[in-house]
Amino acid sequence: MCVSRARVVRVLLLVTCLTAVPVLQGLAVETLQLSLGDVVGDGWSASDLELQLNWTGAERARTELTASSVQLPPQLGRVTQLHFTCDATEITPAAIACERGTLKLHSSKLGRQSVPLSFNYDHADERVRVRMRGIRTAGGRLALAADYRDGQWSASIRGAGLVLASV
Repeated sequence: MCVSRARVVRVLLLVTCLTAVPVLQGLAVETLQLSLGDVVGDGWSASDLELQLNWTGAERARTELTASSVQLPPQLGRVTQLHFTCDATEITPAAIACERGTLKLHSSKLGRQSVPLSFNYDHADERVRVRMRGIRTAGGRLALAADYRDGQWSASIRGAGLVLASV
């Protein structure tokens, strides 16, 4: 049986959050740092991936996710200096969610970006929802809403002030 490394990482993160989080909090562990190294998925890869959780409450943590580079499908290019921060990630047995995070990165296609990002991961149905807004491109801004459910991604994109000749 062949299992992708991305699926293994997702399962490890889920197990960590569901089992280790209450134990670590009970032991007064304030910080959890995972160095995941290089992670490869179908059509993408991330280098030097690290996750850090700093507990700020019973079911709340400051989250930082960094990667030195992320290689995406050719039409999306390469990302370097990826840094996601969420000061109030909610971690419960039912879900992991961040309503007000910030994603900073340098994209080979879009240049340097700093955009608001929110996400929700539902443990029961393994559904992921990601929302970003204020992505600068083509003289305007984009908002992206992406959902992962039943092994499939779907996305919607809204634009404002775009110069269509440069798209």
